[in-house]
Amino acid sequence: MKTFLFFTLFLIKGPMGDAADVVTGGSVIIKCIYHPKNVQTRESAKSFCKVSGSECTTMTEVKDDLWIPEERFSMTEDKSLGFINVLIRNLTINDSGKYKCKGIQEVNLNVKQELCCGRSEELTAHVLTTAVIHCKYPEGYKDQPKQLFKVQNGSLEVIIGVFGSSITEGRFSLNVNEQEHFFTVTITDVSRHDAGVYFCGIAPINQIYTPLFTEIRLHVSGKDASVQSGVSSGRGCFPNIRRPP
Repeated sequence: MKTFLFFTLFLIKGPMGDAADVVTGGSVIIKCIYHPKNVQTRESAKSFCKVSGSECTTMTEVKDDLWIPEERFSMTEDKSLGFINVLIRNLTINDSGKYKCKGIQEVNLNVKQELCCGRSEELTAHVLTTAVIHCKYPEGYKDQPKQLFKVQNGSLEVIIGVFGSSITEGRFSLNVNEQEHFFTVTITDVSRHDAGVYFCGIAPINQIYTPLFTEIRLHVSGKDASVQSGVSSGRGCFPNIRRPP
């Protein structure tokens, strides 16, 4: 089972129904929570549908991967933690409406147009240089935790995130410009392993959704020194989100 790293500090304290404000061209992760011992609820929740009157049209069902490039709707289950993640990509105005993880939860998706956000970008860096990822976000999210995801083995995993203005974890640094409503993630000593798909996101506190505003495809050119010498290079563990001191 693929693992999705999330802000586990923020358990849902409010009602199971909720509203998610997202932007056109962006993406969203919706978290459906069930009691692990309730088998009937767990099985029904494996289907995600859009409500229209008395009907609920199935949009996706539980699969092995959350990241499926050719599909806009996908979902995976984490049985150990008792929740299901739903990913909706390339949002449009027509995606607005009420959705259900059947049997446990409803969410009202409100898709808005924002000039700042909701786009896909290509970025190229050379091995051992520095890559800088720029992430714009709507003003309404200025006081919320900022984070960068990377697609890893079919999941979206948090690479780095912060409450406040800045954090550095190994080769990764995140700095927030609160006045201009953007943050940057700097990757030093870029390696071939850093290539891939990244998402800029916000983690609204005590909410069941994570809006993703920019999708970045990082291409890395050149060869790692370890590859040239025949030694495979590796990555450390992904850092946790921290509060500033």
